[in-house]
Amino acid sequence: MGRFWNRVYWILLVCPITCGLEDLNLPESHLSFYLRNHPEVAQRCQQDESCPYKSFLDEKRCWGYEDFCDSTSRLNSTSCPEPSMGWTKDKESQLDLFWKSVDFGYVLERRRELKTICSPKTQEDSLLECVRYTRFCHGKNLFFDFTKPGMFAGQDRFKENMFDENLRFSQDSFNNGVIGGHCDLDLESLRAEGEHKSALQSWYAEVEHFTSLPFRPIQDGHCDVIIDKPVYFMKLDAGVNMYHHFCDFINLYTSNHLNNSFSTDVFIVMWDTSTMGYSDLFSETWKAFTDYPIIRLHEYDKKRVCVRDAVFSLLPRMRYGMYYNQPLVYGCHGSSLFEAFNQHLAHRLKLTQHGPLENKIRITLLSRKTKYRNILNEDELVKAMKTVGEFEVQVVTYNR
Repeated sequence: MGRFWNRVYWILLVCPITCGLEDLNLPESHLSFYLRNHPEVAQRCQQDESCPYKSFLDEKRCWGYEDFCDSTSRLNSTSCPEPSMGWTKDKESQLDLFWKSVDFGYVLERRRELKTICSPKTQEDSLLECVRYTRFCHGKNLFFDFTKPGMFAGQDRFKENMFDENLRFSQDSFNNGVIGGHCDLDLESLRAEGEHKSALQSWYAEVEHFTSLPFRPIQDGHCDVIIDKPVYFMKLDAGVNMYHHFCDFINLYTSNHLNNSFSTDVFIVMWDTSTMGYSDLFSETWKAFTDYPIIRLHEYDKKRVCVRDAVFSLLPRMRYGMYYNQPLVYGCHGSSLFEAFNQHLAHRLKLTQHGPLENKIRITLLSRKTKYRNILNEDELVKAMKTVGEFEVQVVTYNR
């Protein structure tokens, strides 16, 4: 009953944001997928003569994680021309393993894991549902109490036991708040998901002490702040490093798929239990995901915060995650998920590509003009590359 109610409630809340026929701001190649996953939008488009998306209504492609999607219709760029070196027994299982590791099969696997941790009985009640090991969670009408003194003191960005009411002081020497909602908590199921408890691998440290509250936080007036827009909570990796920070962005995009929403009318809250600065060299990328500045968690210090719709995003360093700790089966290449991520960013950031150029290979060398990590023979290397006729070479200084 709880799961059925959750599906109905999800439609009721999301439709005011996504059911219009306004600009979806998606790459043209993604529109048919979106419409198949949002039949209410497709129906309105069918009935509206001015709908600009009519040409995409009859396409039957799917990402691959949908219940209605079969293997012949799904988007799939995976190719495994080489042997798996003993990883799998045959070519079919090799392709399947790669698809489930770094393609939309990864989304399918997480969707299959999703289970309800705290069940609502009415639409005004709260909800918490998570995938295995709490690597991704979704909640409704959640309550966060940040009123205890010292919750954001110190330099630890990811304090544990922040919401443990049984401890007067945590191991980090700060008082504890409350996270919870008005719902029926399956404590046994929650306790079973703690194996991956780690700052950038799961949300278990944050939801471990989720509490079933005797009141409805929003309806009963227990909130200093009520956030009506959907919220994505994120624990971020290093913002000064492209590899690490794009682990954040690819997991946020994957979370969009899990949440079946690509709206930018959302808040992104950086879950950081300190007040230290965060240097972000790739801050322009956030424009692909939100219309608003990134919110720091400490902005809610000394407040009781209620969130109507919350997503705890997939994390950047999950075990067998996307993509920091993901060993890949040998012999394969090509991910439709990563290709879609590339197209999504290029479209929303309005990046233009000049080319590709016929009979030319474009090479961009990122040059550091800093004290360390310089290429000692950079000038000779660039000069040598320019002697190759099919190379078009440019050097870009990669500094702050």
